[in-house]
Amino acid sequence: MKKTSVVAAGLVFAAVPLIGYGFIRKLVSSLIDVNSENPFNDDMSKASDYDLNVRSSRWAEQQNMETVTILSKDKTRLVGHLLEVPNAQRIMIMFHGWRTTWKSDCAKIGKPLSKLGCSILFAEERGQGLSGGKYMTMGVKERYDVLAWSRYIDSRYEGKYPIYLHGISMGATSVLMAGEFNLPTNVKGIIADSGYTTPKAIVTKLAGNSGTAKAAIYLGGLRISRIAGFKLDEADAREALKKCKVPVLFIHGSEDCVVPCSMSKENYAACNSRKSIYICEGAGHGLSFYSDRTAYINKIVEFFDW
Repeated sequence: MKKTSVVAAGLVFAAVPLIGYGFIRKLVSSLIDVNSENPFNDDMSKASDYDLNVRSSRWAEQQNMETVTILSKDKTRLVGHLLEVPNAQRIMIMFHGWRTTWKSDCAKIGKPLSKLGCSILFAEERGQGLSGGKYMTMGVKERYDVLAWSRYIDSRYEGKYPIYLHGISMGATSVLMAGEFNLPTNVKGIIADSGYTTPKAIVTKLAGNSGTAKAAIYLGGLRISRIAGFKLDEADAREALKKCKVPVLFIHGSEDCVVPCSMSKENYAACNSRKSIYICEGAGHGLSFYSDRTAYINKIVEFFDW
């Protein structure tokens, strides 16, 4: 080991008594355990149109949906809610974000999409809601869940319908990372709303860039790898998008204080498939639909030529 590496490692571990193991455990739990306290600010929790969430949740509860289950690559039990509309023209698979639910993130967008001939599968992310798995993995394992759901829908309908993948926040990063896989041929597009580049990049943004924060992230990463079986730098949406073959529509709010808008711009720049980016002026994290519902839906319709 080089002398500089030895010195760096020594500095990191010397910081442990200052940071405290309790803090490291709390940091890790907040990132991957939905049942722990959320120490970070979230624009979506301060959404201006609270009534829209309430109405959309009630709409979802009133629909005749089928609850379906599948197993992911690692045998984790995943749960989804399938809404089949009359005379469907396509199927949208929707993935919610970090520490949220399909009703709060996706139902409000799914409602107008269902009126445009979209049957919708609302997926519950691993480690959240009714799905199995003890931990969230910030897109690293969720990308394989996206692939599993895509294959399930493709098999269930025998390739009859074009499939589109939609995600918000962590869900957006998950669908982008899945873009590098050999998706079913009838997956025709990806919509990524407020996605980040890598788990490590967004954790660094949330925790800060001080020496203490860097040490905490490093030590937290070791704990995450040990208890949850993934690494913060294990997957990168930008690298996946270099291999992506399906069209991608990127959506991001210009005033996102959680996931910087610049991350969607980085993902957009890396994407080698047909692409478009919609920056919603003035919108916070995951709030582009709240800010301009008509423009949001129109961007999807126009880009994919529905």
